[in-house]
Amino acid sequence: RRLAEAPDDAVLLTQRGIAPTGDWITPDLTNGWTDFGEPYAPVGYRMHPGSLVEIQGLMKGGAMNTPAFTLPAGYRPAHRLLFPSIGGDNGAARCDITPDGTVIPATGNTGYLTLDAIRFTATR
Repeated sequence: RRLAEAPDDAVLLTQRGIAPTGDWITPDLTNGWTDFGEPYAPVGYRMHPGSLVEIQGLMKGGAMNTPAFTLPAGYRPAHRLLFPSIGGDNGAARCDITPDGTVIPATGNTGYLTLDAIRFTATR
């Protein structure tokens, strides 16, 4: 008798209501944050198999240290995470992501903030 195969990560993600690697999901930006525009990628997030969350985009104009958007359940980290970034003056910036999914541009210049280097494992 053959044992049933375990479902792969894509099946598990789908069962949890999470689209496995595929189209980018566009969040609703808040507190004055907007997409920077062409030729840069819009702000978005997606999940890869293995619960790896990837965030992309360049945003501008919001208020520092206020939420830019919120990731839905299933796309959130277990602990507060701090990510280095580049801000509008080509200087150092930081973006935090909290366990409730809040994405907070914490430091930098509001001329722009890149999110392209953000990747983390979501809480299962």
